[in-house]
Amino acid sequence: MKTLSCALLLMASMAFVSLGCSDNSALPVSPTDQSAQMPGSLEKCNNVTTPFFLNSPKTFVGGDIWYAGRKLHIKKYEVLEDVQTTETRVAGLMKHYLSLTVDVITGEGPCHGSFTIYPTATGGGVWKGTYEGYRSKTDNPNVFTLPLKGVAHGKGGTIDKMQLFLTITLTVYTAPDISIAPPQVPIYWAGEGSGTVKAH
Repeated sequence: MKTLSCALLLMASMAFVSLGCSDNSALPVSPTDQSAQMPGSLEKCNNVTTPFFLNSPKTFVGGDIWYAGRKLHIKKYEVLEDVQTTETRVAGLMKHYLSLTVDVITGEGPCHGSFTIYPTATGGGVWKGTYEGYRSKTDNPNVFTLPLKGVAHGKGGTIDKMQLFLTITLTVYTAPDISIAPPQVPIYWAGEGSGTVKAH
C-alpha cells in the first residue's frame, strides 16, 4: 500500500511538472509580435518635401552659343531666376549655368548644368548642386518638355551639410522667328516640381 501511495504521489508530481512546462503556459513570441510590443524607432525623419516653381522672369547673363553641323551647343550660359516655394530654406535667387546640345531641326537633346541657390532665411547658407535632363519636342515646334533632376548640398549657415533633391518638369519656349533669337535657343521656361530637404 505504501508503494502504491508513493507511485501515485510521483505520478501527481510529474503531472504538475508537465503542466508547468506545457506549451500553453507561455506562448512563444513571434518576431512580428515582438516588433508590435517594442517601442517605435528612436530615429527621427528629418526630410521635408515641398512643391516649388520656376515661373519667374529670367535674366540671361551670357555664355557660349554655337552651331556645329545639325547641333546647337550652349555651354555654361548664366541665367538668374527665383525659386518659388514655401520652404524658406530653399526659396530665393538661383544662379545657374545651363549647358545643352540639341538637334537644330527637332530641338531635342540632353541638358545639364550647375546651380547655386541663395535662400533668404538660412543665415548666409547656400545650396550648390547640379541638374540634368533631356529636352523633347511637343506638337508645337517652338515648345519643348524638359524633366530635370537635381541634387545639391548645403554650404554654411543653417543648412550646412544638408542635402536638397529636386525634380521638376519644365515647359521650354524657343523663338518662332530668328529675328527674336537664334534657332532652338530657349527664350523662356516655366515649370513646377518638388524639392526635398534632407537634414542629417
